[in-house]
Amino acid sequence: MTGELTAKSVEVALHEFDYVTGLIRMYRSLQLQAVGLSLTAYAAVLALVGAALGSTDLALVASPTTLLLPFFAILVILGFGTMELRIRRASLYVSNDLKPLIHRLTGDTGLLQYEDNPSKYLSRWERGLSNSTVFILIIAVPALLAGVWHSYFAPRLLANASTFPAFAAIGCVLLLLTTYSVSQGSAHHEGRKDQIKKDLTVSEAGGAPPSPAA
Repeated sequence: MTGELTAKSVEVALHEFDYVTGLIRMYRSLQLQAVGLSLTAYAAVLALVGAALGSTDLALVASPTTLLLPFFAILVILGFGTMELRIRRASLYVSNDLKPLIHRLTGDTGLLQYEDNPSKYLSRWERGLSNSTVFILIIAVPALLAGVWHSYFAPRLLANASTFPAFAAIGCVLLLLTTYSVSQGSAHHEGRKDQIKKDLTVSEAGGAPPSPAA
């Protein structure tokens, strides 16, 4: 009877594991869609500016788009960061709750080790590329360049256009802060620094982590 209950408990735990990891896959997919949305928007802006080159419409097209792109990127990166936070929440639940539960039920402490250290076999350089910072920069850099162009070059090159360099500069600063904050959060999670701190605390206390099978 006890063995049957244990098997059912393991089955329920594995179903929950599938559900939580499904959330991670869903949010990763949404993040990639956010990157695709940004690249599509930048391509559309380039197409508009390219079509306006050599015409009197250039100032009308270039000025508002370069002004607004940093704020567009801020919104996309904030959405990206929200999904990153939800991925971190699900990952920590797997690592701190589901994994010990399955270890205790099965008696096998070698199961579900990936979430603790997914970059275990990567070099330091490879680990730097394994978090979401690259995707965040893909979103941020074109918009940042557009904001810098509007705040510094547009007033000099587009004499007949209405420019707002101070507003564009504010957008660039906010974009830099948002990019740094979300990138740091992604790097923190990818490095599993929460897990490292927990292991160091146990080690300094002079003991090993408690065995889930105990």
